[in-house]
Amino acid sequence: MGDAEHYSFEKESGEIIVFDGCEIDNFEFGIELDDSESNLQNQGWNSNSKLQGKWFKLNYIEKEQPMYFDGPMGTVSIINKANLDEK
Repeated sequence: MGDAEHYSFEKESGEIIVFDGCEIDNFEFGIELDDSESNLQNQGWNSNSKLQGKWFKLNYIEKEQPMYFDGPMGTVSIINKANLDEK
């Protein structure tokens, strides 16, 4: 995640899609790490290992907002709905 939220998902085609935010409350894709696990590389965050390898149907919106906490404005993709795909 680094200095801003980033959520990477792989489509069935193999294409990687990156979202710059998540506004859902039914899944926690990112989890905060203990201080002992935090470093400059992970900035104290990691992906939720319980959800890795699962397939989701995602909806998203695009909106104008800072691309990083103190960065320039830009259009970003924000997850606004997620459902587990029970394939």
